[in-house]
This record gives sequence, structure tokens and C-alpha cells, in this order.
Amino acid sequence: MPLHHPLRKLTTSQLLERLLGFPRSKPRIKLHQAAKQGNEEVVRKAIESRYELDEIDEHGRSALQLAASSGCCEIFAMLIEAGATLDDPLILPVSMADFCFICFRLVQHSVKGLLFAWLAPKFYIPIPSFIVRNVPVWGSAHLIAIPALYLLSIVLVSRSYPEVYSNARAIIEALSTFKGDTEYMILLFLDSEPNLDAEEMMLLWSHAVEKGYSGVCQRLLRGGFPVDSLYVHCEYPDIVTALLHACGTSHRELVFLPLSNGADPTFMDNHRRSCLLMASARPYTEHAGSIEECDAILVVEHNFFSLCPKVG
Repeated sequence: MPLHHPLRKLTTSQLLERLLGFPRSKPRIKLHQAAKQGNEEVVRKAIESRYELDEIDEHGRSALQLAASSGCCEIFAMLIEAGATLDDPLILPVSMADFCFICFRLVQHSVKGLLFAWLAPKFYIPIPSFIVRNVPVWGSAHLIAIPALYLLSIVLVSRSYPEVYSNARAIIEALSTFKGDTEYMILLFLDSEPNLDAEEMMLLWSHAVEKGYSGVCQRLLRGGFPVDSLYVHCEYPDIVTALLHACGTSHRELVFLPLSNGADPTFMDNHRRSCLLMASARPYTEHAGSIEECDAILVVEHNFFSLCPKVG
């Protein structure tokens, strides 16, 4: 579990405002609703008023996730440009974790006063003697309290693990749920250089292949996508490689990409289907390539196999 804390980006005054429910200096703007409905003016006002962009709604969704699932490209771009987080933990609703983290911050701030109390006698600065006598005790208490409060806050936050720590995955899944064209938003997402793990890259590749997004696939390959790794198909219980998946969707350009990056065409899926068999089965998805593309793939793969050295 990551040790970076989702509340660390907030100032102490913001934390107190959240915990005590102080009214905001500016009226609360319904950012999540605006992001979902595509209301650019409201989102722009939220950004200008320094609204916390990474707060989640009552369903655990960030404004960025809602913009992605609604296909609002302009708002998605505005939020990313304004600094909405892509892979850091999201900010949860107020809980005991806030109280522990505020105590952690306040104890941190009191270290300065403790340091002054320790140095004051050395520079002949008058200070009450009972404070000087208790500096070692207070110092020991600080050494225990600071890590204890931080770790306790982390433990309280981790009760929502892994949802809190999977923002990038949640954004990818939100982009996958939108039925329209999301290639521009995915490229914006990748341009922001999120820290994607292997599973998130495979999820993104699977979605891009299904939609025929060659630009996204090229970007993932440049980023080190493992072309011969096995993953579960995004819609069917099939275990495939990048090349097998591309053959099944009959996108000729997407078949060329893994082949040109060293993909092994001899791999089979969990049903013992080869690349040639997947391509010859004809398109079977909503965004699949045409029959002509399918025939072109068969010709290319037949020629590719004929050039492969025979074993045995």
C-alpha cells in the first residue's frame, strides 16, 4: 500500500475547514455535477475559485472521472490542465483520518517551538524554567506522536483501499464506459504521463484495440507496453496477447503495430485459437474493421508465417 497520503496536498487551514465545517469564503460550486453535464462555465469558475479538484462525490467519483465517463473532452482537458490528479490518491469525505492528520500537522508545527525552547538558554534568552526542564520529555513525545499519528491516519484511509489508490485505473474504466469517441481524451491522459502499472496499461490497450485507436496503441508501445504479455479480454472470457486481440477486431493497422514491435505470432489464446484463426473468424465487435481489412490481415499473416523459420 502506498504511504503517500491523500490529504497531504491540503493546507492546515483547509483541513480545519473540512473537519469543522467552516463555510467557504466563496460559495460551494457543484463541480461534479457540472463535469458530468458538460457545463464548462461552472467548471471554469470552480477552477478560478481554487476549488479542490480531487474531492470525490458521495459515490466515490472525482470530477475528472465524471468528465471521462460523460465524454466531455473540453472539461476533461480543463481539469487536467488545472492540475487534477491522475494517479495520486483522491481526497475522501471527512472522517477520523482528517482528525488524525490535523493532529499530525499541529504536532509538526509545534516542533519549531520545542526547538526554540531548547536553544533559548544557550543564547541567554529568558524562558520559564519548567519549559526548559521538560524539553527532553516533550521531544520524546514528539518523536513518538508524529509517526504514530501519520500511520494511524494512513490506516484509517486504507480502509477504502484499493479504491482510494487506483485513480488512474478509475479514469481508464470511466473512459471505457463512454460509448462515443474517447481517443482524444485518452491521448490527453497519456500526455500527462500518469504512472501506469502493467495491469492499467493492458486495460487501456484492450479498450484502444476494441475501438481501433491506433494512436493510443502507438503511444503505449512507445511507453514500453509488453506486446507478448497475456491479459484478459475486456468483454469476453478470453486470455489473449496484443496481437491476438488485434486480429480478433480485424484492424489491419493495429495488427501491424505489434508485429513491427516484435510480437510473437505463434501464441494462441486459452481456446487454442491462433492469430490466423482469430482473423479468419471475421469481425465480431461493434467497432471492428471491415471484411476487406480482415482479408488483408490474413494475407499479411500468411506471408509473415511463410518467412518464419521452420522448427524441427
